[in-house]
Amino acid sequence: MAHRKSRLGLVQERGYWEQLKKAEKNLLDEYGFTDLFKEFDVSYINVTEEIWSGRRTEPNKVKETVESRFSPVQIDKLYSMVPKKLYDLRGSTFISFAKLKYNASFTIKNIFGMIPDPIRSWWHGHNNSRIATSIVDINKIYHSLFNVYGICEALNATSFPHPEGKFEDIFKRKYEIRENLEVIAFGRHLVSLDAILLNLTDQYTKQVAETTRVPIDMAQEEFGAYNRGFLKESKLKIGDWLSP
Repeated sequence: MAHRKSRLGLVQERGYWEQLKKAEKNLLDEYGFTDLFKEFDVSYINVTEEIWSGRRTEPNKVKETVESRFSPVQIDKLYSMVPKKLYDLRGSTFISFAKLKYNASFTIKNIFGMIPDPIRSWWHGHNNSRIATSIVDINKIYHSLFNVYGICEALNATSFPHPEGKFEDIFKRKYEIRENLEVIAFGRHLVSLDAILLNLTDQYTKQVAETTRVPIDMAQEEFGAYNRGFLKESKLKIGDWLSP
C-alpha cells in the first residue's frame, strides 16, 4: 500500500494532518454536532484517522463480502480502506445523508466521502476521468456491508446555479440561495432516488451534473435500474424546485 503510505507521509510531514483534525473539530463544534453526539451518546468515527492509524479490516474479508454480491471493484486498494470499527457494525443501517445543493451531489456520490483520503485529486482523476469508478466502487463496499438508505434534504435553504447569482464559489461559478424549500427525499434504492433528484434539478445543474449522472448510470449495472416512468411522474407532480 505504498500509495496510502506516501499520502500519509506527505500529510504528516507538512503538518496538514493536525490542521485537518483541528478544522474538523471546529466544524463539529460550530454546527452543534459535538453537543449532539454527547447528548445522544453517539460515537463519532473519523474513517481517515482509523485507516491511517492501522485500525482497518483485513482486505480479504472485505473483498470476499463485496464479491459475494457485486462484481469486483476496479480499484483494489479500496478493499483495505474499511475501518474495523465499521466492519464490526456490518449488517446495521447505513444512511447516506446528503444536502441538496447546486453541484448535484446526491446520495450515491455522497458515499464518495467514505474514501479515507483527504487528497482527493487521485480519486477524481484527470478531468474527473476516475471519479465515477471511485464512487461506484466505494458504494459496492458499503452496500455489501450495510443496509443502505439515502436521504437528501433542503429543508431550510439550498444553493442553485444562476448566471447572475450574488454568490461565487472557488471555481468562479455563480449561484443563488433559495430559502425555505422544505424538501426532503428518502429512499432505499439510491439509484432511483438520485435519478429522480437529478431529473428535478437538471436544468439548474447542467454545468456540474455530468459527474452525478455518470455514476448513477454506471451504478444501475450493480444496484438495479431506475424506473424512467417515475422521472416523468415526479416532474409532473413537483415541477421545478429551483426556479430562479
